[in-house]
Amino acid sequence: MDFSLIRKRIQNFQYTSTHSFLADVKWILHNSSVYNGGRHNLTLIMKNLLKQLTKEVAEIEICFECYEMSNKKMAKNWFCVPCSKLHTLVSAKLKGFPYWPAKLLRIDKGQADVRFFGEHDRAWVQLNSVYLLTKQNFTLTPSERKLPCADSLLRAIEELNEHIRIIEQLIGKFLYAEPKTPLNAEFDYVQVEKRKDNRKRIIENGSSEEREVNENYDHKKKKPNNEFEQVPSLGDDEEVHSSFLDVLLQRVSKRESIETNHIEKAENTSEIEENVQREDDRPPLFHRYNSLLNEQMTATLKALYDDLNTAYRRREKALKQEFNRVLKNVHLHHQKVIAKLKKEHATEIERLQNNTMESDVE
Repeated sequence: MDFSLIRKRIQNFQYTSTHSFLADVKWILHNSSVYNGGRHNLTLIMKNLLKQLTKEVAEIEICFECYEMSNKKMAKNWFCVPCSKLHTLVSAKLKGFPYWPAKLLRIDKGQADVRFFGEHDRAWVQLNSVYLLTKQNFTLTPSERKLPCADSLLRAIEELNEHIRIIEQLIGKFLYAEPKTPLNAEFDYVQVEKRKDNRKRIIENGSSEEREVNENYDHKKKKPNNEFEQVPSLGDDEEVHSSFLDVLLQRVSKRESIETNHIEKAENTSEIEENVQREDDRPPLFHRYNSLLNEQMTATLKALYDDLNTAYRRREKALKQEFNRVLKNVHLHHQKVIAKLKKEHATEIERLQNNTMESDVE
């Protein structure tokens, strides 16, 4: 196992999970430990590399789309683009700052891992300082507008509003929570679907009034030909739909099929032009979302590999130079030893000859 093989597997999309990628890196560390020893410089470099890669993989597993967009930054407003599985929007408070809009990434050990709108900083915040997003969260008072961070907060609010606007454009109506709603309360985004008889179904886990509307609606008899698509709330019905974006893609695909058939049956040019115009009414970010979902998480790994490979080559070159220097010194030392031995040998022969001549004279 070496970096060239890892690069080949990345280029051929052979890694089906982050764990298999880390397993190959661990094999390189294992081989270096066996061949070079645990305290060798290359082994220490691999240990630091594995530690860094483990952190990167943890970020990917939290949300690979956030990881990809934060590293690529394909658009200026990349943070406004919602992920396929929507992050819960919250208002979180850090010491010395007012409540700030943020995306919830995870909850662990009584703390919320959030990423704030505006500067896109991340922080662990105590759950008692985090509430679900409400309309009243970020209405600045005159005194708050004089704070040093007021301008940054206003930019964060603008980014939040843009994020909500894109959600409503792509998926459906965004439902704000009641004031001071704890983070652990049941809360989902709301999607309203219109039927042909102009009745509505509300998918929601919140108020008892909306729950009663759903129950009354479910008891009504549905006709076989009645085309109605139930939209699951976030986290529900995972076996059928993994995310809201899957539902969106299915709807658009179904809509394209229906409109194509309708265009084929159109009898005049005006109907065709009307249908073509309707096709252009799709959300402007649809194609971009489709592209984001189809891309693989390889660009960052390739860049990381190139950096590591460059560092490895530099280290290898330095080691070769060190080896050549040591070899040259050994060779010079060897020549000096041989010259010294030859000199001592000649001196010894001369001494023996002198002793022999003295013996003959006597």
